[in-house]
Amino acid sequence: MTRTSRGHLRWAGTAIGVARNGETIAAVRGERRGSRVAYEPLDVGKAAEMVSRGALCAGHMPARQTIARWFEAPFDSKWKARRVMPTLLDIHLPFALEDSCHAIMAGGRAVSGRARYLAVAARIEDVRRRIEELNAAGFDPVVLDHEGLALWSQSISEREPSARDAVRIVVNAAGDASTLAFGTAHEFLAVYPWRTRDLESAARLVKACRAALATQDAVAEWAWTGPEAADAAFVARAREILGAHWTGGHFTHEEPAFFLARAIAGRALSDGPFRCNLRIGALEHRVISEHERRVTAWSAAVLCASSLFLFGSSLGVRLMLSGVEQGLDGEFSAVAARTAGFPVAARGQHALKIVEAAIESRRKDLLPFINRAGPSLTDILGEITAAAASNSLQIASLNLERTKICINGMAGDWAGCQRMVSFLKDLGYDPRLDIKDSGTDGRVPFSIEAGGLEGAPR
Repeated sequence: MTRTSRGHLRWAGTAIGVARNGETIAAVRGERRGSRVAYEPLDVGKAAEMVSRGALCAGHMPARQTIARWFEAPFDSKWKARRVMPTLLDIHLPFALEDSCHAIMAGGRAVSGRARYLAVAARIEDVRRRIEELNAAGFDPVVLDHEGLALWSQSISEREPSARDAVRIVVNAAGDASTLAFGTAHEFLAVYPWRTRDLESAARLVKACRAALATQDAVAEWAWTGPEAADAAFVARAREILGAHWTGGHFTHEEPAFFLARAIAGRALSDGPFRCNLRIGALEHRVISEHERRVTAWSAAVLCASSLFLFGSSLGVRLMLSGVEQGLDGEFSAVAARTAGFPVAARGQHALKIVEAAIESRRKDLLPFINRAGPSLTDILGEITAAAASNSLQIASLNLERTKICINGMAGDWAGCQRMVSFLKDLGYDPRLDIKDSGTDGRVPFSIEAGGLEGAPR
C-alpha cells in the first residue's frame, strides 16, 4: 500500500503533467497557488528541456495496462480491513501481487456499514516499460497516476455534476489509446479502454456499465476530452452511437487535447480523494525517497530540539510540581477520610484499597434497599425479550438473576447479536458473546453469558 506522501508532489509547488496517448504526447505545467492549481500548456520540446533542467514531472499508466477494483472489507475495523485488503486484491489479480505495483485507497462505507476500498494495480514490467517510454521522449516521471482516476476526478473538479447521483462519463478520444471513465460526484466507478474507430464496442461498454448500476434511472453527463474531441464530425457521430444507450447532456472540456496532462499535473499538486502513484517499490523515483529522508531528518531535528528545551525547563517544572504535590497530598487525605468515615493514614494504592473496603462494607448493608428501589426482574425480563424481538433474535432459553444472565438462541445476523450485547451493557451487565457458524437456513446460533453488578442492574 502506498503512503499518501509518495503519491503527490504538493511539496514541490510546480510539476509538469505528461500525457502520452499512443504516439501523441501532450504536456502541461501546473503551479500550485494557494488551494488551486494554475495550468500552462507547453510544447513537448520545451517541457522535455524543463525536465532536463530539474523540473519534476508526472505521467500516467494507461487504462489498458491497469486494473481497478472495489472491495468491501469483511471487518468493521478499518485496521483489520487494511491488513486483509492485499490478500483480497491478490485473489482478483490475473497476475501475482508481488509482481505488481498497487495502491489501496479508502472509499467511504458501503450500504452494509462496512468500509469500502478502491484498489488499482499494474504489472511491474508494464510500469517499467512505461517509464522507459517516457524516458525515451525526454521525461522522467516521479509519479505515475492511474488514467481512469485522473480523467474522472479532473472532470468533476473542472465542472461539477448537475445532480449528486448523476453519472459523469468522460470520453477521452485519442485514437487507439482512447478511454471511457465512469463516476458520480463523489465516487469513481469504472474505466475501459477503447478505439475511436470501433464505436460499436464502446457502445457495448456503456451499455454494460449502465446495466451494472443499482438504478437504471441515473442521469448521464457526457464529458468529451482528448485530441479527437476537437473533431466536430467525429464527436457528432460518436454522440449518436454512444448516447443511444444512455441519453444525457454533452459538453467538451476546455483545451481537450491537454485535458489528461492537466489532470495528471493537477492531481500531483493538489489534495483530493483517490490520489495514487504506481511508481513504487524498486521502481520508486529517487526524488521521492530523498524527500522522505529530508522529512524524516527534519522531524528528528525538531524532536531533538524539543527534547533539549524540555530538559532545560524540567528543573523549574519539578520545583513547581513539588509544591503542587504537597497540596494534593493533603487534599487526598481529607477526601479519603470523608469517604471512608475515619482517618486514613495510608497513602497511594493502599489508601484506595482501604477506602474501597469501607465503601463495600456499607454497600452490602444498603443492598436490600437498592434492590427494592430498582426495577424488578419481571421488568428487566420484559425489556430483554422486547430487545431480542426488535433485533430478530429468537430466544431458546433464558436464565435471569440479578447477578447474572444466560441467553441461548438463534439470530438473523451477527449485527443483531452485537446490538443485544450493547443493550445488556446499558442494563448494567457485563455480557460475553459466543457465536457459532450459521446453519443452512442462514440463521446464527448464539449464546450470551453476563455477570451483573451485585444489586439491581443499572
